[in-house]
Amino acid sequence: MKNILLVCNSFPNIGGIEKIIMKHACFLNKEFTINLCCLFNEGGLQDTFLREITENRIPVFELNANIRKFDIKALYRLSKLMTSLKIDIVRTYSIYANRYGLLAARLAGIKNVVCSYHSIYPFPVTKKTYLMDSMIYSNCKALIVSSEEMKQHCLTRFKFNPHKVFIVNDGLDLSEIPVYTAQDKADIKKSLNINENDKILIVIGRLEPVKKFDLLIESFLSVLKIYPDTTLLIVGDGSQRQALESLVATCGIIEKVKFLGYQKDVFRFLSISDIFVLTSTYEGMPLVVLEAMAMGLPVVSTDVGNCRDVLALRDYECGIVCPIGDKEKIVEGIIALLTDESKRKQMSISAKKRIEEDFSLKNEMDFYEELFNSFN
Repeated sequence: MKNILLVCNSFPNIGGIEKIIMKHACFLNKEFTINLCCLFNEGGLQDTFLREITENRIPVFELNANIRKFDIKALYRLSKLMTSLKIDIVRTYSIYANRYGLLAARLAGIKNVVCSYHSIYPFPVTKKTYLMDSMIYSNCKALIVSSEEMKQHCLTRFKFNPHKVFIVNDGLDLSEIPVYTAQDKADIKKSLNINENDKILIVIGRLEPVKKFDLLIESFLSVLKIYPDTTLLIVGDGSQRQALESLVATCGIIEKVKFLGYQKDVFRFLSISDIFVLTSTYEGMPLVVLEAMAMGLPVVSTDVGNCRDVLALRDYECGIVCPIGDKEKIVEGIIALLTDESKRKQMSISAKKRIEEDFSLKNEMDFYEELFNSFN
């Protein structure tokens, strides 16, 4: 059985990429021996994460690298870890994990390294960084991206062999998508003190500047002028929570905005919602968008990452895509869907069908099993 090391940044919160890594670890553990290494310690590992990993008997190693600079000592510790565990394949997630994982694997003599590139974020690229990445990524056996746009970006930036770049959709375990009765939904609304007939907008994510929750709140304020019987659910936590709560108070809409904090089970809140909204300035392929679509929610999203392809590909129309930072278009999109119930219902049907056909976890795991088994 092949021995695989998954390398990630850290697990201070359970966001989209962390959920993906957890699913990969738990599902691949059935066919391979899986180990997990976190580079940085940013507040420790989430209890939720530890429980799930422990239940699947997956060893977790914390490297405690210095997050503020490239840590040579941590690099050698990672290389020694790979050697001591007799790793056959290294799978890395995110730019930092890619760099550490590729260099450590080279030191350990491991040739089978699979990296992923999750978003086209405008990181400052100096000549030194460009040359370093070009050299480092030459040791990558396969590079995983989520869209054709991202593939072209990586081919340009890293001069990568196009035959080694694979477009792979993040998958959902469709058997885990719950079904809620009308009574279930009524009980959830009651527990949140939401009027039975209110329309509900929902957003899920880290409360950080890149997510632009302030723009969402300002947009919601405009929506309330047309549809006063509307509630906004904000699921997630982060450094901006206090500032966002202050903004809501200043706008005088405390009763209309519910800050729910981090929630392991987001589906119960999606089940009572009518529209999912994403206002980020950059993303890869947001897992929360897929989860919302799986629950039949139409999406209003900024034009980030792979959202345009996901929401409006082939015969599907699953949502409305708006220019990044354009409050007027975001408001227009939300109001258009609140006004046209038949369009909402059609988008709901299309969203579910799109997930079932193109975003199943089984298809994703089948790809990785075939890829890993092809390595010597």
